[in-house]
Amino acid sequence: MLTTIKGFYEKGKITLNEKPAITSKTKVIVTFLEEEDDQQMWKDFSATSFLKGYGENEPTYTNADIKEPNVEYKKWKKDL
Repeated sequence: MLTTIKGFYEKGKITLNEKPAITSKTKVIVTFLEEEDDQQMWKDFSATSFLKGYGENEPTYTNADIKEPNVEYKKWKKDL
């Protein structure tokens, strides 16, 4: 299980913004971020996490695979 918790490093000490839900000794990886890289890091992290939701042998679904359409579906339009 991967858990990400923000925090900060100051004067040789790492302080987490919240208490992790870990109850036993656990290995960690600490990555030091520059402030301007924070937003890009979260974009990269979310993209990587999204891809983990799909296996190598994930089937490709088409409209022909839909057995029962969602009659309440409304196309989403982005306001410009």
